[in-house]
Amino acid sequence: MDDEIKVSVSCITFNHAPFIQKCLEGFLMQQVNFRFEILIHDDASTDGTQEIIAGFQQRYPDVIFPLLQKVNQYRNGVRGMNPKFNFPRAKGKYIALCEGDDYWTDPLKLQKQVDFLESNPDVVLCGHDSVLVNKNDEIIQPTALEESQKKDCSGSDLQRCFGILTQTMCFRNMPGIKAMPKEAFQISNGDKFLISFLGQFGSYKYLPEVKPSAYRLHDGGIWSATSLLNRKKMMTNTYAKIRDYYSGVNNSQMVFFHGKKAFHYSKEALKLSFRSNTGVSEKVASIISFIKSNRALTSPILFFKIVFSRVNKIVYQ
Repeated sequence: MDDEIKVSVSCITFNHAPFIQKCLEGFLMQQVNFRFEILIHDDASTDGTQEIIAGFQQRYPDVIFPLLQKVNQYRNGVRGMNPKFNFPRAKGKYIALCEGDDYWTDPLKLQKQVDFLESNPDVVLCGHDSVLVNKNDEIIQPTALEESQKKDCSGSDLQRCFGILTQTMCFRNMPGIKAMPKEAFQISNGDKFLISFLGQFGSYKYLPEVKPSAYRLHDGGIWSATSLLNRKKMMTNTYAKIRDYYSGVNNSQMVFFHGKKAFHYSKEALKLSFRSNTGVSEKVASIISFIKSNRALTSPILFFKIVFSRVNKIVYQ
């Protein structure tokens, strides 16, 4: 076995004490012909997660490398935990993702993914399916993907945020991953930004031969605990930041695409806000947020192109 680390497994956790052991066991059961490291960032858990991680690290000191925060970074406004805390220290040629409440079920997952990437240099990212499980590991849905997502796709499709499950991703540690652009640290959904960013370097391969991993639904998940209005706001932020990134690299096609997505979600958020029982000041704030999110004043030409495209679509449907 080569001494060089081939894969960096990147895991972020917060209050995952009931689940983290299953997650770590999924990493450690991997049967591979190469070395890999497990990079963990825990955001100041208070439920015993850090103690469980520390126990595993003592048993596997050459494999598990935790970063255990004392102060919660998310509450202090920090976003992009993987690119901020894990990616810069990743030594592997490839990076695989899995959050602390999810887990892998295939002991050959990493070997299958690395073998494919090694043989296909034009592919930057590969993934597979997951089952949905509850807090007791009971399967509540046999697949987490739509049928339309169970396929390969081009780099252009990746840039448009093709649907890929976080805990299935294995990708090349490309230039720029260790120093992601500023938008990666301002965005609500960092995985969508990462998928889009990687699309600049190659295509995607769906690997049905990898046994589905487990994506856990539970009350402690950030997305599960978020209201519909806040979900719309988060999606607005996500697509607006991706739009801003592509504006900075002069990709007008992607600026327009993600600008339309941001417009859609911001419009939905505005409607939800006006249907709620909030007061006048909150409604005014929603209007201001809509204007800012769509850069209606700073990029009026783009804004009106997007509005016109939406009107045109409605008229000719």
